[in-house]
This record gives sequence, structure tokens and C-alpha cells, in this order.
Amino acid sequence: MDFIKQWTFCVCASLIIAVIFSVLTPKGTMNRFYKMMLSVFVFVSFLVPFQNFSAKDFDFSSIGIEDKIQLSQNKTAENMLESEISKLLDSNGIVGYSVSSAADYNASTGEIEINSVQISVSDDCDTKEIQKLVFDSLGINAEVINVGN
Repeated sequence: MDFIKQWTFCVCASLIIAVIFSVLTPKGTMNRFYKMMLSVFVFVSFLVPFQNFSAKDFDFSSIGIEDKIQLSQNKTAENMLESEISKLLDSNGIVGYSVSSAADYNASTGEIEINSVQISVSDDCDTKEIQKLVFDSLGINAEVINVGN
């Protein structure tokens, strides 16, 4: 972002200087020559900041894009986890449940770290049986709680 600030300052300063010299140019045969030289000056002022240009000048991490991407990946991992548990519970005839999870996705390793999984079921369901089913099928140690009918 510093590059954009420097470039903008350079262009504005060059335009102000060009306007001042344009007003001061003599009238007559040399007028067109001075106008052309001022035009070249303005054109070069647009290009000079690019001599020190590098891709690191456009660092978007400061505006939080990386954080937003990480949050999106974490939410996707949580949705996938909850979906797999829901499919398992549905296939075993368990109804009236709610699944919530907290998970982190590590982009460098491609792994999902499960922080917590909570399954809320009605009172007529056996929490130990559901916990064992989820652990045996998916290898996830979920917390299963009764929340009433």
C-alpha cells in the first residue's frame, strides 16, 4: 500500500509543477516546445515510481483477507464434520438431534483439527450408545447431551 501512496504523491506533485510551468511558459514560437517538454515530464512522472516496484508492495494481509479466508475454511470444515455426523445419525434411525462443532483447517498440511463436537438429543435417546456409535464409525469423541423432548 505504501507504493500506491508514493505513486499518488509523485503524480500530484508533478501535475502541480507542470501547471505552474505551463503558466510561466513564454508565448510565441517556443510555446509548443515547452508544452511538449511538460507533457513528457508528466508522462515520465507517471512511470518513475515503477522503477522500485515489487509485488510485496501490494501486501493485502493488512486488510484481513487471510483471516477471512481462514475463517471461511474453518466454517467449511465444521460444516463437513457436522454433515458427516448427521448422515451417520440419520442412517442409524436417530431423529431429533442437533450437531454443533468447532474445527480448524490447516491449509499447509490439509488437515482438520477437531476442537469439539456436541450432539444434542432428546431424553429418550441413549447418550452413551450415540457417543459409541460416533466414535466407532468416525473416530470422533463427541459430547452427547440430552436436552428434553
